[in-house]
Amino acid sequence: MPDIDAGNSQLIAEFRARNGAVSGRVAGLPLLLLHQLGAKSATERVTPLAYWQITATTVAVLASSFGSPWHPAWYHNPLAHPQPRRRSEQPGASAPGSQLPSRDTASVLAGCGACAISLRD
Repeated sequence: MPDIDAGNSQLIAEFRARNGAVSGRVAGLPLLLLHQLGAKSATERVTPLAYWQITATTVAVLASSFGSPWHPAWYHNPLAHPQPRRRSEQPGASAPGSQLPSRDTASVLAGCGACAISLRD
């Protein structure tokens, strides 16, 4: 099983060193670094995530854990501490995050599905 934390650490380092450009399986995907506090520990965490541009000022990230039946570990952090900050490859791009209201989920998922990229080998 791959070491997710080690892979994320490498991806974060490459993202920062190359101003948002990365190589490998996620090359070409729009990425952001989600800065959040741990749900239980309140320790700062950084998670690299693919995002979908919804409007000129709104992006969506999906807490899908690659289709697993459970939420990824980072999902609980912004729920417990709802002031996450996202940083994209554009210098200075930062914005508060929020959970999508369930009434909007279907339309956002449809938009994300139109531009989804398979990460399979």
